[in-house]
Amino acid sequence: MIRIKKIQLGNSLNALTRVKLLIMLDKLKDEEEKEANGSTGKYLLPEVLEMLIINFHKKCYICENIDSTSYEIEHFHSKLIVGMKYNWNNLLLSCAHCNSTKKRKPIISIINCTDFTDPDPITELKFDYMPIPRKKVEVTTLSSNPKTLETVLLLNRVFTGGTSTQKEEARALADLIRSEIRKLLNALEEYYEAIGTTEEAHFRSRVLVIMSSNRPFTGIKYSYLKGQDILSDFEADLDFL
Repeated sequence: MIRIKKIQLGNSLNALTRVKLLIMLDKLKDEEEKEANGSTGKYLLPEVLEMLIINFHKKCYICENIDSTSYEIEHFHSKLIVGMKYNWNNLLLSCAHCNSTKKRKPIISIINCTDFTDPDPITELKFDYMPIPRKKVEVTTLSSNPKTLETVLLLNRVFTGGTSTQKEEARALADLIRSEIRKLLNALEEYYEAIGTTEEAHFRSRVLVIMSSNRPFTGIKYSYLKGQDILSDFEADLDFL
């Protein structure tokens, strides 16, 4: 989990994204007005899903998987709260695995990665990836913040699974994480071997691409660099800090 800035009209946007955002916001407003007038409104709109996929770089906001076969539109605050059902700022992109895990044992209040007044997950959360004896991700924190503690609880459920189906999904997720960690390790090895040569800048850029906010499992890879005491070699150029 990392912070994601929600796309807003006040942001610097390219023309196409701005048009798509305007259309999506208008459709949400129309649906909200329908419901206010006694008709059935809906937030599950293709325009909303498309904008969330753009905003979240195709990543589930909880696990950061980019290869989800089933995206879901999640309300961070309950859609039963007045003004929240069609509120763009309350809509997040989730994968089916994380959404079902969260619903199975409702969490009181986790970190909202789009609310920059909430704790920063990149500094609050520690991800330990263990490839043996079996692939496993364990999330911990030194913080006593209730939102952080609830987030740790949810993430550990996500990476272990509750039901038999969720356990299978968690194992598949661990395979994807292993693949991404291997890419990072290969890039790091090439970079450190190239230090002092004409290829140094090239291989450094490869590490930064793998560590960028639009790649999967950024938070886990950040924790890996930090745990290996090499974060300072790249921290100044990471695009999510």
